[in-house]
Amino acid sequence: MKSIHPKLLFYLILSFILCTVIGTLTHEGGHIAAAKYYGYETTLHYGSMNYKKPWQAQFDTMQAIYKRHKLDEDNHIKHLESTRQDSLASEIKEHYTRREYIQESALITIVGPLQTLLTSIIGIFILLYRRQSILARGMQLWDWLAVFLALFSLRFVSNLTLSVLSELWKPNGNYFGGGDEARLARSLDLPLGMFAIPLFIIGFLTALWVIFKILPAKHWLTFILSGLIGGVLGFILWMDWLGPIVLP
Repeated sequence: MKSIHPKLLFYLILSFILCTVIGTLTHEGGHIAAAKYYGYETTLHYGSMNYKKPWQAQFDTMQAIYKRHKLDEDNHIKHLESTRQDSLASEIKEHYTRREYIQESALITIVGPLQTLLTSIIGIFILLYRRQSILARGMQLWDWLAVFLALFSLRFVSNLTLSVLSELWKPNGNYFGGGDEARLARSLDLPLGMFAIPLFIIGFLTALWVIFKILPAKHWLTFILSGLIGGVLGFILWMDWLGPIVLP
């Protein structure tokens, strides 16, 4: 492992900062694309997105009524709010069941991580294709771009690492936080780590492969240091400072 290269370090730090922002927005863009497909109105924020049907308020009220009278509802028995519920249902433009809502929400949730994973896979395939060229000629601009695409899966590593650290710092009995992976597992009644742990492993192994199998040894120290600095700075700058101003 060679010494640190200051100029490369500077450019890589900037790249990690930029990719942190791009990765966050494209991840949320995956959610938005899926929500748009199902006819939802969407709103993009710096670290999240919201979606709702044009008649979401009526549907939410119907959901609340269902929860209050779940036993009667499940047995198709009329209750005190049945008339109000029927009135709300007539305001909804299309037939839409609670089961369909749950299914669509799960699909909207999964598309974000899927987008991140697919981007990483594209980067990996490019690097596999370019590997011999990298060995012969060193890293070119397109190779660096492919490296950062492949490392989009570091999002999964970051998510679980931050969740575990947060639990250790302020215990609440949940090591998997409230991210997409845990949210999806919860909606499907699966263990909270069902998606978070495998995706963490994929992201971690991808990073090891990119650094130690693709990058020349002379770049290892510089790249690892730039990733730590740029990743942390990118997260802080976007999530705590610039993001809330640009996309509140």
